[in-house]
Amino acid sequence: MPPAPPPPPPPPPAPAPAPITAHPTELLPFAHAVAGHGGLLSDAGGAVIIKPCTAAEIGFYESAHARHRAFAAWMPTLIGTLKLSPSTTDPGPGESSSSKRITTDLAIVLENVAAGFVRPNVLDVKLGARLWSESASAAKRARLDRVMLETTSGSRGFRITGMKVWQGDDGGGGAGGYRVFGKDYGRALTAADVEDGFRTYLGLGMGMETETETAELGRRVARRLAADVRALLAMLRREESRVVGGSLLVVYEGDEGCLREALRREEAEEPDERERERERTRTREEARERVGGAGPADSPPRHDAHGEGVEDEVEDEAEDDGDDDGDDDDDAATPPPPPPRVHRVALIDFAHAHWTPGQGADANVLRGMQNVHDILDRLGRGHDDE
Repeated sequence: MPPAPPPPPPPPPAPAPAPITAHPTELLPFAHAVAGHGGLLSDAGGAVIIKPCTAAEIGFYESAHARHRAFAAWMPTLIGTLKLSPSTTDPGPGESSSSKRITTDLAIVLENVAAGFVRPNVLDVKLGARLWSESASAAKRARLDRVMLETTSGSRGFRITGMKVWQGDDGGGGAGGYRVFGKDYGRALTAADVEDGFRTYLGLGMGMETETETAELGRRVARRLAADVRALLAMLRREESRVVGGSLLVVYEGDEGCLREALRREEAEEPDERERERERTRTREEARERVGGAGPADSPPRHDAHGEGVEDEVEDEAEDDGDDDGDDDDDAATPPPPPPRVHRVALIDFAHAHWTPGQGADANVLRGMQNVHDILDRLGRGHDDE
C-alpha cells in the first residue's frame, strides 16, 4: 500500500502592512484625543492617526486582521506601521504633562475613527475591573487596584476616561467650542451617577421633566449606539481573547444641523431598499458566523457609520452601475462628497491583548460592555430612572 501523501502546506500568512514613512513636518498633534493619550499624531488631512505603541500591540492588530476578522471589523482599520524619530515624539502644543506616553520608536498607523464628522463628539470608556496585565509590577498592580476600587471600574466594570462634547461657538464651549472632560471627571463618578456622564455626552441634560427636540435627537443616537454595542457583545462572546486596558471609543456628529441631515438622508431612502440592505447585512453576518469570522486575507471587513460592512456595498454599487459609455473621466475628477456620518463605535488600545483559544470569552470586558449597553438602551428608550 503506497504511503499517504504528505499534507498540503499551510496557507501563507497575510502580508503585514508595509512600513510607512512620513516627514515630521507632515504630522500634527491629533486634535480629538481624549483620556490622556499622549503622543498621538495625525496627517494634515485628518484621515489617519499615528499612535506610538509596542510591538505586541502591532502584532495583535495584524493577527486580528489576518485570523480574527469579526474582531477586526470593530477595530480602527490598520493601515501600516511607522518608525518614529525624536522630532515626531516631542510633546505637541498644548499637550498635558500628565498625558500618558510610552518610550518607543514604533508607531501604528490607523484609520481616524473621528474622520468624516464635522464636529465629532468623542467618548472613551475604559473596559474591565482588572486594569493590570500579568507583566505589571506589584506596585503598579496595587495602584491600579486602588483605582478600580475607588471608581466605577470596580462597581460597574467600566470607567469614563475622557470625552469632548461640541457646545457651539457661542454655546459655552472652552477648547474651540468643545467642552472637554478629563480623567478626573470619570474618576469622580459613582455607580449611582455614572449615567449622568452619558446624559451629558448625548446632550440629554440632568432634568428630564420636559422633552426637547435636542433631547429626542440624543435619544435617537443612544438607540443607535446601543444597537452597535449589542452587536459588539455578540462578537466578543464568540471571540476568545483577553484585552486588559482596552477601551470602547464612541463618536457621533456633534453639529446638530449635520446630525439631522445625516438622519434625514437615511430616512429618505426607499423602504424596500432599506429592507434589502438589512437582508444583505443579515446574510453577511450569518456567513461570518458560519466560518468563524473568516474572510479575504487582504481586506478586513469594516463598519460604516451604521455598523454595517462596507465592502459588499462597494460591490453592489459596481454591479448596479449601468453607465458603460466609457466617459468616466469627469466622475473620477470630481467624486461626490461622502454622505454625512451619524456615529461610529470601535474597540481601541490593545497594548495588553492576546488571544486565548479554548479559554472562553473575556468576562472582564463583557461585564463593563454589558453595563454600557444597558445605560445606552435605557437612555434611548427614555427610561432614565430604571
